[in-house]
Amino acid sequence: LLLPALLKDGYRERFSMGMLTAAGSLGLLFPLSVPLILYGIVAQSTAQAGQGAAIEDLFVGGLLPGLLMLSLAAALGVREAIAVGARRTPFRMGEAISAVWEAKWEMLLPVLVLTSLLGGYATTSESAAIAALYAVIVQRFIHRDLPSIKDLLRVSTDCLSLVGGVLVILAVAVGLTNYLVN
Repeated sequence: LLLPALLKDGYRERFSMGMLTAAGSLGLLFPLSVPLILYGIVAQSTAQAGQGAAIEDLFVGGLLPGLLMLSLAAALGVREAIAVGARRTPFRMGEAISAVWEAKWEMLLPVLVLTSLLGGYATTSESAAIAALYAVIVQRFIHRDLPSIKDLLRVSTDCLSLVGGVLVILAVAVGLTNYLVN
């Protein structure tokens, strides 16, 4: 989605691809990063008692380097924009408010999940089920992107295939980690 937008605004293709590749991994350092949570769980389960790193410590440890790398990536983008004379789009508060209003249902999803999880109303797997149910309700009845039951079944089948593939990848990763540790 971003590559055509960057190219349209005048950024060089090689720079755009490099920036998107580098910036795509920055989110892994910030809180609620799934790979960081999985690493913490695996590290705790394979370490001897008292030697594993707490997931909270991993988030705290990634915060400062993440902010530094995010700032450097932003500075590099600004430098490139000045160098190539990229088109600038002025900020308009009305557009921002309109975009937030348009995305209100999507923005409620993390609030719902975090409230159910951190409020103690649901476990992690129950919060995931709540998120899936919320997404189906929003897409089916509010946005009407899934107008028929047939469309809902098609999307459900695709999701099940994707989840099965991810579970296979996770199982192989945990098996390989245990093999390497042992």
